[in-house]
Amino acid sequence: MSDIIEILESAGAGSRELDATIEWGSPLEPCDWDHDVPHYTTSIDAALTLVPDGWVYSLINDFGGLNRVRLFDGLNINIEEDGYTMPLSICIAALAAIAYK
Repeated sequence: MSDIIEILESAGAGSRELDATIEWGSPLEPCDWDHDVPHYTTSIDAALTLVPDGWVYSLINDFGGLNRVRLFDGLNINIEEDGYTMPLSICIAALAAIAYK
């Protein structure tokens, strides 16, 4: 999981390749993509489906380029992640939360 997070942290924009990496754990050739793969890295709604059930989220954009996501498990775990876009930030934070569980 940490290798996927590192890839997302270095990404400047979302892509279908990144979506496939999140869905299947490795990038696939474009002809191999399942058209049902959500657009995790380019859609806030799709990215939010990765947030584990029961976790609370806060999306922060300071209009200066910062896209930050805070996740809280309701007990004592706080995860805060930044990314180049809000969907990427959500994906990074959600995968960090999944890895923490």
